[in-house]
Amino acid sequence: MNGHRIAQRMRKSRQARYRQRMEIPQKSVIITRMWAEFDESCKKAFKALAAARERERGARC
Repeated sequence: MNGHRIAQRMRKSRQARYRQRMEIPQKSVIITRMWAEFDESCKKAFKALAAARERERGARC
Protein backbone atom coordinates (compact mmCIF):
# COMPACT_ATOMS: atom_id res chain seq x y z
CA MET A 1 0.00 0.00 0.00
CA ASN A 2 2.82 2.40 0.91
CA GLY A 3 4.64 1.76 -2.37
CA HIS A 4 1.43 2.38 -4.27
CA ARG A 5 1.00 5.74 -2.55
CA ILE A 6 4.58 6.72 -3.43
CA ALA A 7 3.96 5.76 -7.06
CA GLN A 8 0.80 7.90 -7.13
CA ARG A 9 2.71 10.85 -5.70
CA MET A 10 5.46 10.41 -8.31
CA ARG A 11 2.88 10.30 -11.10
CA LYS A 12 1.21 13.45 -9.78
CA SER A 13 4.50 15.34 -9.59
CA ARG A 14 5.40 14.20 -13.11
CA GLN A 15 2.02 15.43 -14.41
CA ALA A 16 2.49 18.75 -12.59
CA ARG A 17 5.95 19.17 -14.11
CA TYR A 18 4.58 18.42 -17.58
CA ARG A 19 1.74 20.89 -17.05
CA GLN A 20 4.21 23.59 -15.98
CA ARG A 21 6.31 22.89 -19.06
CA MET A 22 3.22 23.25 -21.24
CA GLU A 23 2.17 26.50 -19.55
CA ILE A 24 5.53 28.26 -19.85
CA PRO A 25 5.47 28.73 -23.67
CA GLN A 26 2.00 30.30 -23.50
CA LYS A 27 3.21 32.76 -20.86
CA SER A 28 6.28 33.64 -22.92
CA VAL A 29 4.07 34.19 -26.00
CA ILE A 30 1.86 36.54 -23.99
CA ILE A 31 4.94 38.39 -22.71
CA THR A 32 6.39 38.74 -26.23
CA ARG A 33 3.02 40.06 -27.46
CA MET A 34 2.94 42.59 -24.63
CA TRP A 35 6.51 43.63 -25.46
CA ALA A 36 5.58 44.02 -29.14
CA GLU A 37 2.64 46.26 -28.22
CA PHE A 38 4.85 48.22 -25.81
CA ASP A 39 7.50 48.60 -28.53
CA GLU A 40 4.89 49.85 -31.01
CA SER A 41 3.55 52.44 -28.55
CA CYS A 42 7.13 53.54 -27.81
CA LYS A 43 7.85 53.97 -31.52
CA LYS A 44 4.64 55.99 -31.99
CA ALA A 45 5.53 58.22 -29.04
CA PHE A 46 9.07 58.66 -30.35
CA LYS A 47 7.77 59.59 -33.81
CA ALA A 48 5.38 62.11 -32.23
CA LEU A 49 8.27 63.59 -30.24
CA ALA A 50 10.44 63.82 -33.35
CA ALA A 51 7.61 65.52 -35.27
CA ALA A 52 7.11 68.02 -32.42
CA ARG A 53 10.85 68.78 -32.39
CA GLU A 54 10.83 69.31 -36.15
CA ARG A 55 7.86 71.68 -35.80
CA GLU A 56 9.68 73.61 -33.06
CA ARG A 57 12.77 73.86 -35.26
CA GLY A 58 10.62 75.06 -38.14
CA ALA A 59 8.95 77.68 -35.93
CA ARG A 60 12.34 78.96 -34.73
CA CYS A 61 13.66 79.33 -38.26
